[in-house]
Amino acid sequence: LRPGLDGDALCGGGGGAGDGSGEGSGGGAGGGGIHGGYDGIALYRPEPVSDPHRQALDGSTGGGLVALIVGGNLTIGTGAYIKCNGLNGQAGRKGADSTNGDAGGGGGGGGGGGGGVALLVHKGTFTNYGTIQVNGGLSGAAGAGGSGYWNDGAAGTAGENGQAGNIIEVQV
Repeated sequence: LRPGLDGDALCGGGGGAGDGSGEGSGGGAGGGGIHGGYDGIALYRPEPVSDPHRQALDGSTGGGLVALIVGGNLTIGTGAYIKCNGLNGQAGRKGADSTNGDAGGGGGGGGGGGGGVALLVHKGTFTNYGTIQVNGGLSGAAGAGGSGYWNDGAAGTAGENGQAGNIIEVQV
């Protein structure tokens, strides 16, 4: 629980990085706490590729913002949830198989989205009997390398987890 308001607190958690092997595309980076993910193709290649085995997947969306602004007492009841969690990264695609040459490398996993921001502003008291979550999303798994006639493709690399966001409680 983070008291007060500041610019860094309102940004939420950072998204996890996407990654990839030499032959496959890298995964997209995860979104920040309030923003969405980025297209891995745009980050790693100047133009889209036609082979679906070599395409990167987008990073996942951040957890967003939930703001509760109350003129009196704020109570979160038993069993209640406020969730601003980032989404999990997507798994990288499998590399292309080849019956007459080397196979393609696996794509990198997408980064998990950053946790969001839960902003709790109240004039009276604040009581929490429930659960408030601002977790970052998990990384996407590495894509497997393809099977080749001569050589198999290398596996991609997993993305990174998104960072946790912020819970901000302010009495005005």
